[in-house]
Amino acid sequence: MKKRLVIITIILFICLLIVVWLHGKYTGSEAARSKTVKKIDHKISTIENSAADEQKQTSAKNYVCPKHPSVIQSQHGKCPRCGETLIPSED
Repeated sequence: MKKRLVIITIILFICLLIVVWLHGKYTGSEAARSKTVKKIDHKISTIENSAADEQKQTSAKNYVCPKHPSVIQSQHGKCPRCGETLIPSED
């Protein structure tokens, strides 16, 4: 009877170790989750920065042609004379 109780206890202990091992393996460690969160935060900040840069570029009032400074437009586009992309004016 005592031998049977020891065997059952050992089997239950081994099962418990297997469950703990599997739980750790499939849920990931805290360090791995922390790295994932940092990557996501970095991607979000990159997207926010690019959106802010784009907004700064589009908030310029006038766009001029680099070859024809007399061509001034209020919207981004192409120069009607040469077809070159207009750039924001520094004024």
